[in-house]
Amino acid sequence: NGFAVSLYANDKVRSPYGDNLTFSLNEKEASNISASAIKFNQPREGAPENLDITNIEPGKAYTLPVTTGKELMYDAYITMFESDAAADADKVEEAKADQIRYGIKCEGLTVSAEKESTGPVDFTLHYIDVAGTVYTKDLTITFGKEAEAPVVDEVKLAASEHTATLNKVNGVKQQFILVDLAEYFNTMTADERLVWNDNIDNQNTLNNVFTIKGQTINNVVGNVKHVYNEGGVPETHAINLLGRVEPVKADGTSASKASEVAKLKIWFNEDYKVGSSTYGNLTEGEYTSLISVQYKVKDDASTTPAKERVVLEAPFTIADPTEAEINSLFTFNNQYYANGVLTILLNDAIDATNGTDIDLQAATGVKYITSSNVDFTDIKVEGTDAPKAGTDKSVLNVKKAGEWTVSGIKFTVLGKKY
Repeated sequence: NGFAVSLYANDKVRSPYGDNLTFSLNEKEASNISASAIKFNQPREGAPENLDITNIEPGKAYTLPVTTGKELMYDAYITMFESDAAADADKVEEAKADQIRYGIKCEGLTVSAEKESTGPVDFTLHYIDVAGTVYTKDLTITFGKEAEAPVVDEVKLAASEHTATLNKVNGVKQQFILVDLAEYFNTMTADERLVWNDNIDNQNTLNNVFTIKGQTINNVVGNVKHVYNEGGVPETHAINLLGRVEPVKADGTSASKASEVAKLKIWFNEDYKVGSSTYGNLTEGEYTSLISVQYKVKDDASTTPAKERVVLEAPFTIADPTEAEINSLFTFNNQYYANGVLTILLNDAIDATNGTDIDLQAATGVKYITSSNVDFTDIKVEGTDAPKAGTDKSVLNVKKAGEWTVSGIKFTVLGKKY
């Protein structure tokens, strides 16, 4: 007789509607509503539900949000854990005890507690869709303040400089940077350094005290931050360029006890690789590594793990290899090249009309250039009757014997042409 809406629910209405209850027509049929159409506490759209709630402060109310399908929900409420299964009997009783123990109150989707819980408390989430179908889900809530991250002192060290190299000493590539710890030790008095030395030597392993901290930039984790310009645009990235860190003496040799420690030797990945190849922007911009200093002290060494005491900020730059090193790695055969002058040896079979091809990197015979990874693209040969480079720029077509100045040949060192 003129009714626009007929409402029937097969469970009690628990939400506190008060005097205001407004109906709107929803054309969804029961068969079109799935159990997953209504979701609670999704951190973002499309993400899974989080029904294990933590860090709810005692004395403050928490309301479980409906994040998907609000228009399909008729009612929802939370109770202490409920189940008719015999296997859950103990869990039901424990939930009842927890309600008393922690002073828990439930009203609709809002829950509060008077006391901090020692762990997760079990609840049941009940909800009813507009077609009258009742659903339940398990829910846990832990009552207690979120643990505050300990405040750790930070010390910025003096900037260091490193020159990229392939040189070896006793068979070991010298691909490391020495970082001076003076700024760190200057924060201590002489007596405090004495105690530091004692703690390190007697309660810790020296080589475990200093570790490289990870850094996250734009959701990418690396062990060093790199800031440089790319086409005039500042770029900041976290990359994995570093290997290990080693406490050393002032002269860079290994320290065997705490009192000897004056610097850190931070090793790069071999040949400065990031992944499988030498880092392409190696000698550009500035780097910052973070070093965690963590150790036990005498008073609590037996009961606690090593604690992070300070974080060291270690900025550094990386320069191109020296010209002397480049020349030592990639050179002309000094029998035929000196002071910028290349001497070509010719036999009596020279073709003065068509010229004779001389390969500067011939596989057999005279090899004028002794190195690999050579780029002849911009080679220039200057002087009287200078030979011309052919399609293969390493091949010179010679019609007369002579001496010529050669330039424009580039060599690749650690992924960069020089």
